[in-house]
Amino acid sequence: FNKKIPINIACEQYKITNKKSVTYQSNALEEMLYNEIKKQVKSHNFISALETQKVIINTPKGIILKITYDCEENIAIQDEILMDT
Repeated sequence: FNKKIPINIACEQYKITNKKSVTYQSNALEEMLYNEIKKQVKSHNFISALETQKVIINTPKGIILKITYDCEENIAIQDEILMDT
C-alpha cells in the first residue's frame, strides 16, 4: 500500500550460570589478595609506592588484607585548559 511499517528488532542474550562456592587455603587467598592490591597500586603510575604496613584479619568468611602505602606522584603534569570565549 506504499506505506512504511514501523519495525523494531531487538536481540537479547541470556547466559545461565551456576553459583559455586570456592574454598582457598589461607596462604593462597592472602597471596591472591596481595597480588591484586599490588596490581592496583601499580596501575596508578606513582613515582614511588612504598609498602609501610600490612595487616591480616581472619574472619569467619575469609580474610581481610589491609596494606598501607606511602606513595609519591607527580602532581605537576601539564595539561591543556580549554576556555570558552
